[in-house]
Amino acid sequence: MEISVTSIVFSFVFAALLASVWSFLDWIWLKPKKLEMLLRQQGFSGNSYKLLHGDTKEMFMVSKQAKIRPINPISHDIAQRIIPFHHRIITNYGKNSFIWLGPTPSINITDPKLIREIMLRYEIFQKPKRSPLGKLVFNGMLMYEGEQWFRVRKTANPAFHLDKLKVFLLSILQYS
Repeated sequence: MEISVTSIVFSFVFAALLASVWSFLDWIWLKPKKLEMLLRQQGFSGNSYKLLHGDTKEMFMVSKQAKIRPINPISHDIAQRIIPFHHRIITNYGKNSFIWLGPTPSINITDPKLIREIMLRYEIFQKPKRSPLGKLVFNGMLMYEGEQWFRVRKTANPAFHLDKLKVFLLSILQYS
């Protein structure tokens, strides 16, 4: 049996095509479903993953409805107007929930003890990698990683002590 050059090229092209289809399928369906299962095992709840768009369609719809609704002048609860989708998710699924931004889950954590643990253990809870455009647009303490984050946090922490905040608030009220 003789192997021709065209059959070798065809098999390489087929293998490359098969690998790209598999990686696309993994990115768009298998990985999000696995992440959803892991999040549910850890006690988080939220909407099921929807192919490609996740919760973004519902998020835009709820935001549009919130802008149409009039503001209640008596109530100070503005979360329904400012972040209506997050408010709805937290109301429906609890304080530890998740939403889907495309094929990527975003976790809502409102428990102060858990937030403190996450902020103190920066080596365990890694932030997702940012795109080059994201690095240009978003910068600051929330985007730093590792030792850089720890140094900036250590520098900024004394500014948020209660005594300093009181002095700052009094100076603002005095000049108003």
